[in-house]
Amino acid sequence: MKKFYTIILTVASLYSYQITSAQCTGVKGPNLLGAKGTFSTPAITINNSADKCTKSGSATYNPIGNVGMALTGCTATIGNVIPCSDYTYTAASGGLQPEFTYSIVKTIGDASGGNCLKSDWKGSDHTGDGGYFMAVNGAPSIGFSPVFYQIK
Repeated sequence: MKKFYTIILTVASLYSYQITSAQCTGVKGPNLLGAKGTFSTPAITINNSADKCTKSGSATYNPIGNVGMALTGCTATIGNVIPCSDYTYTAASGGLQPEFTYSIVKTIGDASGGNCLKSDWKGSDHTGDGGYFMAVNGAPSIGFSPVFYQIK
């Protein structure tokens, strides 16, 4: 009987290995922004009022159109299925220095350097679709909302 259970356990292990391996096909998972698509239009529009050092086009880390507008606050009563944040939005020089802040950017820094939003951070859109990402400097304590992003 012990041999029978060992064989069953072995077959089950091999079967679960096959299922696990089959999930890793290189196909991207679901889009977390749901009906809004990606962090790109129409969910995100360019912030033309952003600090010039974040979007001047003078370097690879501050391309033209680099900064997106703020997300709607999560307490807003407009629409359905909208990305929102109750953190403080910034598009200013040094804006990500304080905690509890965020920005929507295409590039915050790369091998050539970093922009003035937070010059020591490096990151850029890696999907190749020209979209944005959310750069977040988290809450300093539990006295602030722990939810920096959600789909309302």
